[in-house]
Amino acid sequence: MAHKRSHSSLDAHASQPNKTARIETISADTDALLSANARIVELEHQVQDLHAFINANRLTRVAPQSIRQHMLTGPGAAKTLADQIKVAASKVSDKLYDKTFNARKTGISSDDMSEAMLPFLDEIEELRKLPDSTAIAFDLVMTLGEYSYGDMNSGGSGYGERPSDQDVDELLVELATERKNIDPSWNFLHVLDTLQERAENLADYGIEDFCARTIDLLSSWQRNPPANKKLTQGQ
Repeated sequence: MAHKRSHSSLDAHASQPNKTARIETISADTDALLSANARIVELEHQVQDLHAFINANRLTRVAPQSIRQHMLTGPGAAKTLADQIKVAASKVSDKLYDKTFNARKTGISSDDMSEAMLPFLDEIEELRKLPDSTAIAFDLVMTLGEYSYGDMNSGGSGYGERPSDQDVDELLVELATERKNIDPSWNFLHVLDTLQERAENLADYGIEDFCARTIDLLSSWQRNPPANKKLTQGQ
């Protein structure tokens, strides 16, 4: 008499394909996860290489915003950005400066140099948002002010149409105030001497009131120093 196969035996055999399918699915999912993780690691290395390339070539300031915002989060970000702005501004200024020596022929004067500094002054806004940037931004604006004029002879002084002067003066007043609040012992006297000397030299060529508000502010601090505060070398 033939034995009748039990239902449990039939069920066991029937479940084998399902178990195999589940194992294959798990294996495929694991492979996909490992592949995804490997791709993430690869992308992270690519991002690191990209950031290194951008830094090495001083391109942070012109990188897309989505990249720049990640690069300007680490220590020293303010100095990195300021240095790149300074280098770029210097190249523009130097190129125009050479042409001011023969302004009557080239048509390039200090007025043009002043206008050329406006885009770099606009970048100060982003710089000021970074941590520990006040002193760095102040020094950079001082430099951009210096880059805004060239040879004053042979027509190089221009016609006094200098759009950057007001921006430089306003930024210096704001940044000087911030800097003094952060460090009351900041020695601003060398800055005052520098600005007064520049203003006197430029006035001889018809450029009046260069950084006048900043000079007035620093002069008022010199006349009325904070009580019991001795000026020492600050930031």
